[in-house]
Amino acid sequence: MENELVIDKMKRHHFVIIGITVFFLLIISIGISIYYNRSLIIRNKSPRIINNSYYRNGNYVLVENLNIEKYDHWLEVYLTLEPQDNVNQNIEFNAQTQLHIIQGIYDTVHLHNQTYSTRCFLNKCDDIIFVSDNAVQDGEYLIVISIEDINHVFNTTDYKVSLGVATAIRNQTLFSLILTITLVFIVFISFIFYCIITVYTRHWTIYTGLNTLLLFSVILFTNPIISLSFYKNYTWMDYLDNVLMEFYIFIVFIWIFFHVDHLRFLAIKEKYPILQWILRSILFILYLSALLLYFFSNLVHQYSPLVATTTPFINNFKSIRDLLQLILIFWILLNEFFSFTEVMNPINRKRLIFLTSFTSIITSVCLIQLFLQTNSHNNEPIPICLMKLVNTFVVLIMCVCFHQIELSKSSFGFNSREMINVSEYEDFDSSSDDLD
Repeated sequence: MENELVIDKMKRHHFVIIGITVFFLLIISIGISIYYNRSLIIRNKSPRIINNSYYRNGNYVLVENLNIEKYDHWLEVYLTLEPQDNVNQNIEFNAQTQLHIIQGIYDTVHLHNQTYSTRCFLNKCDDIIFVSDNAVQDGEYLIVISIEDINHVFNTTDYKVSLGVATAIRNQTLFSLILTITLVFIVFISFIFYCIITVYTRHWTIYTGLNTLLLFSVILFTNPIISLSFYKNYTWMDYLDNVLMEFYIFIVFIWIFFHVDHLRFLAIKEKYPILQWILRSILFILYLSALLLYFFSNLVHQYSPLVATTTPFINNFKSIRDLLQLILIFWILLNEFFSFTEVMNPINRKRLIFLTSFTSIITSVCLIQLFLQTNSHNNEPIPICLMKLVNTFVVLIMCVCFHQIELSKSSFGFNSREMINVSEYEDFDSSSDDLD
C-alpha cells in the first residue's frame, strides 16, 4: 500500500550472532559427517568359493550368511578385488545374485542377473555392490553370488577376493532418531509460534506468508514419519523421505527467487520479470512432476534390495529431476550475483548479502548431494540427518532475519501524501532501530 513501508527489525549485532552460530553449526556438522564415514561397521569376509571347473570359463559361487537386526537399519554387501601387483585394466564378469531373507519359516527370495564391470588401477579396484537394503528386517540373510569368470580373474592368484559387509552402527541409528525427533519438535513449535505472532500482530504480508510456507516445508523435510522406520523398516518410508526433501527444495527455490526479485524491485523500481517467472513456473512444474513421477514409479515397482534392479524408465525421471534442480540452482546463484550491481541501498543490500550467504549454504548442500551422491552408504558425503540439521536452523534464521512488518508512514512523522524515495530507506533503518 502507498501509505505503508516495509521495515526490517534486525540489528547488526543480531546478524553477527547469527553468523557465528551458523559457522559453528557447519563446523559441527562437518565433524560429525567425517566421524560417520569413518565409524561405519565394515567387515571384510572371505566367502566360501566353489569352483565348478567343468564350465568353460569357470563358474564361481560366493556364499555368505549374515544375521541382521532391524537396528542395523541398512545393509550393503559388495565384492572387493585386491590386485597383488599394480594393474591397469577393466574387469567384466556375469553374475547371478540370490538373496534369501529367512524369518522363521518364511524365506523371501530375490534374484538378479547382470554383467558387472570394475576399474582396476595400481593396487585397487572399485567395489562392486551386490546388495543394498535400506530397510533391513530381523532375520538371516543368505547371499549366493554365482559368477561367470569372463576375464579369468577368479581362477588365478593375481587377485584376492573378499566380500565387504557394511551396516549402520547402533549409536548412529540412535543419534539419527534423537536428532530427527528433536528437529520435528523445534520446527513444529516454531511454526505454531510464528503463526500465532503473525495473527496476533496482524502483520500478515506476502513476506510472512512465504515464511510460513517455508516453515511448513521444513516440517515436511524433517519428516516425523521417518522416525517410525527406527522401529519397523519399510522401503516406502525411505522413498517418502526423499520426495519430501525434494519438495522442501522446491519451496526454498520459490522463496529465494521472490526475495531477490523483490529486493531488485525496491532498488530500481523495475517491474517484476513476468517472462522470467513464466519460464521459472514451467521449470518448477516440470521439476515437481519429475520428482513425483520418480516417487510413484518406485512405489509401484517391485522393490528388491539387489542393486541395479530399477528400470531405465524410472532412472530417466531421476535424471530429469537432477538436471532441472541443477538449472534452478545456477539460476539462483546468477540472479543473486547480478543483483549486487543493482541493489545499492544499505538496507536492501544488507538483506541481499545475508540472503545470499544463507541460500549459498542450502544450495551448496544440494550441489554436494547432487554431484557426490552414490548408491553406497559408505561414500555418502553428508548424512541425511545432518542435512536436516543444517537446513532446519538456516531456514529458521532466514525466517527471523526476513520477518518484515509493515508500519504506517505516519508513525515516522510523514504525511501519507508525501512520496518516499527508495534512497531514504537508510533513514528508516535507523528509525526502526530506535523503535526497539
